[in-house]
Amino acid sequence: MSRASRVAVAALLATSIVNTARAQSRAVVLFGHGGRHFSVVNLAEGGDQFSSAFSFGGGLALQVGATAALRGSATYLKTNYAGSTLSLAEPGLARLYFGGDLQFGWPSEAGFVPYLFLGGGAVRTDPDDDSLESVTDLAGRFGAGFNRVAGLGAFFVEVVGWIYRFNSYGFDRAQFDVGLQGGLAFALPF
Repeated sequence: MSRASRVAVAALLATSIVNTARAQSRAVVLFGHGGRHFSVVNLAEGGDQFSSAFSFGGGLALQVGATAALRGSATYLKTNYAGSTLSLAEPGLARLYFGGDLQFGWPSEAGFVPYLFLGGGAVRTDPDDDSLESVTDLAGRFGAGFNRVAGLGAFFVEVVGWIYRFNSYGFDRAQFDVGLQGGLAFALPF
């Protein structure tokens, strides 16, 4: 490799690191994700539960510094009820998790950013069976993940937990749901 080629590669890498740092400091970030959600706690002692399901969603974040962001997101999934407490004509339920959180990250020069987040939101359950009403429960939201930033884009993987009281359809129990998700983000610096 010639000296000119090495200088060009070094300049390209330096520009990429500068762009990454700039993208991480102040930006509006759009993101989309997909993954798997499941309930850790059964709805009743008898084993009644919501089945695990594939999920998809997205959101918007405001990167307020190199280490902090405010995020809002929504995740949709279609799950089934399994158990003996309810007698349903249709066991399917649409579930929508939506909320906001404060994210703290630790960016590296290599573009890897491990992060933690904490916030709140709600879980909406919409049964396919017309005999049941839709319900919305307030929830706490927390999690951890990491992303790999390259220029104005990023790939991320995260684990998100939701804690809420499900007191509908004859159940009254604290629920703990977990999502394992990954996705892509695009930053618009300002």
